[in-house]
Amino acid sequence: MKSFVSIFFLAGILIISACSSPEKKLEKQMRKDAKQLVEISCKARGRMLELLRQGTQQVNNDSTYVQLRREQQQLSAGFNEKYGLKEDQRKMFGDILKEERKNSRICNEVREKYGLDEVSGDQKPAEE
Repeated sequence: MKSFVSIFFLAGILIISACSSPEKKLEKQMRKDAKQLVEISCKARGRMLELLRQGTQQVNNDSTYVQLRREQQQLSAGFNEKYGLKEDQRKMFGDILKEERKNSRICNEVREKYGLDEVSGDQKPAEE
C-alpha cells in the first residue's frame, strides 16, 4: 500500500511539473537569448562610441565593429523569427530584453563610461 501511494505521489509531481514546464522552458530560453543579444548590442555600441571618441577611423571601416553588428543583426533576425510570430511571445521577449539591458554589466559599463542615459541610451544633458 505504501509503495502504491509513493508511486501515485511521484506520478502526480511529474504530471504537475510537465504541465508547467513548457512556459518555464520558453521563458528560460528567452532570457538566455535576450542576454546574448544584449551583450552583443552593448559591445557594438561601446565599440562605436569608442571609435567616435577617438576620431581616427570611420566606424564602418572597423572590422571589430562590423563583426559585432553583423552578429547582432543575425541574432536579431533569428529571434524575430523565433519569437515574433505570436504577439504574447513578442511582448514577453521585448520585456525580457528591457530587463536584460537594465541589468547587463556590459551595458552599464558602456553607459557609465560614455555618460549615457539609462532609459534611452542617449547622452545625458550637461549639468549646470
